[in-house]
Amino acid sequence: MSASPVQTVFLPDRPTTPPLTGRDTIKAKRAMASYMDSLAEQAGFAGRNAAERLWRNAAADKRHEAEQMERAAQGRSIIPDAPNANPVLALLARHGRLGRS
Repeated sequence: MSASPVQTVFLPDRPTTPPLTGRDTIKAKRAMASYMDSLAEQAGFAGRNAAERLWRNAAADKRHEAEQMERAAQGRSIIPDAPNANPVLALLARHGRLGRS
């Protein structure tokens, strides 16, 4: 009987995906909180009150983390205001013609 060959796996020194920063992290935390709320709702339908309470608390904690990050980011001005998505309105505003009748 011969031994099977050993396979060596080389892991990268740093992660291959970029870390979430700024607005993406805040959005991810809010999405996670919404998911936790839905899990709490499902636990409530199943009559599992302890699990429902745990998921509600976890969602509230995650929402609180997102709010703290948003306040900190606004204080540091890391998250810039979203650009105007409508170029026509941006052009009218630039020339002072927005809001006049």
